[in-house]
Amino acid sequence: MEQDNSHLLNMFETFHCQHCSNVYNDKHNYRKHLCESHGHLMPFCCKICGKGSFSRQNLIFHMQGHEGRTFVCPVSNCSAKFKLKHHLMRHVRTLHSLHQCSKCLSVFRESHIFIGHLSTCKNTSV
Repeated sequence: MEQDNSHLLNMFETFHCQHCSNVYNDKHNYRKHLCESHGHLMPFCCKICGKGSFSRQNLIFHMQGHEGRTFVCPVSNCSAKFKLKHHLMRHVRTLHSLHQCSKCLSVFRESHIFIGHLSTCKNTSV
């Protein structure tokens, strides 16, 4: 009697991002990566933060979350706003390829300057 192992194929399926070198072991994380890192290439894209969506309904739901945002992107010509600090930091890192201090929210282009700043930053007010 032959055993059907076709259900195991999906366990080892990998998802390669066609826009960068990232590889994912599951479809959920791959789609999350696409929406967060390559939102401008998605069928629907948030004009506030750049996050992409596969459907108009998901974009509408996402847009409702922008109300009452307090963390503003420090990059000039970017009007993205976020309710949570770590969402702002992810946005700055993925969309603008910059490093942001979690204490004072200063932004750095070069990683060695950012690392030096981290050892001296004393700001805890954010």
